[in-house]
Amino acid sequence: MERSVSVIIPNYNCEEWVEKAIKSCTAQRPFVKEIIVVDDHSTDQSLSVLNRLQNEIEELVVVKNIAKGGNNARNYGFSLSTGQYIQWLDADDTILPGKFNTQIAYLEKHPKIEIAYSDWKLDEYDENGRFLLQEFKKLTSYSNYLEELLRDNWSPPHSYLVKRATAELMVEKDGWNPSTKIAQDREYFTKAALSGKAFGYVEGVFSIYNRRRQTKSVSRALNNKERAGHVIQLLKHFIDDVNDADWIASADKKRYKSLLMTQILYYSSVYNISIEGAEFSFANTHWRLIKGYRSKLKVILRLLVK
Repeated sequence: MERSVSVIIPNYNCEEWVEKAIKSCTAQRPFVKEIIVVDDHSTDQSLSVLNRLQNEIEELVVVKNIAKGGNNARNYGFSLSTGQYIQWLDADDTILPGKFNTQIAYLEKHPKIEIAYSDWKLDEYDENGRFLLQEFKKLTSYSNYLEELLRDNWSPPHSYLVKRATAELMVEKDGWNPSTKIAQDREYFTKAALSGKAFGYVEGVFSIYNRRRQTKSVSRALNNKERAGHVIQLLKHFIDDVNDADWIASADKKRYKSLLMTQILYYSSVYNISIEGAEFSFANTHWRLIKGYRSKLKVILRLLVK
């Protein structure tokens, strides 16, 4: 049986990170079939770094994005891939030794599981690149991973390993939606779960999410109210997907929609966004999802004056 992985990396102005990301993949040999880096029209020295590495690393494929945007880059990269498994990886993150070997072995042992996920670390740096702190993100096996995703409990793309058939289905489902400006990875994996795909937990720390404070990106260029508006739209799409999922039992649908409506209620209350036609109530609000006394107070006021 073939045990090959295609790594797909969208890159935009990550000259200081992308080499480390790529070399973290070569450490996964012999499972790496190809490392496809789609440069999203970078304006820094990323291409110089990538061209040099392409001469050194046999598995590395470097292409320029045919359209602008991270999700367009991911979709284009996948269209060029041939591996049995797909590893989504951002250019400023890394994967750790043993990831592919361990997660592939798990997926082979559990054929009904389509997506494996594992523990990960968060490394935070200041705006000058100085290391600040590290957080260990210990996960667990959930009896209902779809519900966890709908509760906004998800991991970055590098935590997961996806079977190719599932990644192909997600193309049909518009998983990496080019019009989505925020929480793109949340959307992708939530849509996979809403499509009935099963997730399985593989214990072990196999990836690092590198975060730099004050880094500019499309989503961070939005103000808080704009970000909240985009999240609300995403949550509404999830509600539509729940309604359309024939495989989900009616009682579960009702619970899932109340989880999503609670989050819509939170964002609309905290950021003063009007939601036409929304039916909020005290009884259907999941108060544990609303963090902080001030936020709870704003939600209560919204419910009282609806």
